[in-house]
Parts: sequence; C-alpha cells; structure tokens
Amino acid sequence: APPSAPTNFNLDNSLFGANH
Repeated sequence: APPSAPTNFNLDNSLFGANH
C-alpha cells in the first residue's frame, strides 16, 4: 500500500492503523 495515499483501509490498516 502506498504510504502517500492510504486508500484501502483493509491493507493500509497494517501500516496506518485505520486511516480510511
């Protein structure tokens, strides 16, 4: 998942926590 655009909260949830 691109750290610049946390679009998929399902995938980015691992990196961003829950930024959806």
